[in-house]
Amino acid sequence: MQTFGRMLAEARKKKRITLRELSGWTKIPASVLSETEHGRRLPPQDETSLTALAKLLDLDFDRIKELVTRERLVRKSDLPQKLFRIDPDLAWSFCRAVDEMPENDLEQFMKELLEKFSDSNKGGSL
Repeated sequence: MQTFGRMLAEARKKKRITLRELSGWTKIPASVLSETEHGRRLPPQDETSLTALAKLLDLDFDRIKELVTRERLVRKSDLPQKLFRIDPDLAWSFCRAVDEMPENDLEQFMKELLEKFSDSNKGGSL
């Protein structure tokens, strides 16, 4: 599954741009860019930063926005971690389904799943 961080790192390296150079041009601290590339930080969500990154790295803005939305939505929930503890195969299936789901359906899907698992968690299953 392509992540925003992986896409950012690949595009930056392809253009032979250092983290410090990209930081200088986008005003995003190099440490934030590095942590984002390595998946330790959620991607930025402000349009100014995303637009700057898209232009500088010749990336499709809509694709960037889609990846950011997906990552922020999925990573803010603890559902994937819970699924991995219960059934790793199910968790991987979940990740693939989320990756292939149209963006407009993703938010509703996540809300429904979280509600379902919150209800079942009250019974002690998650």
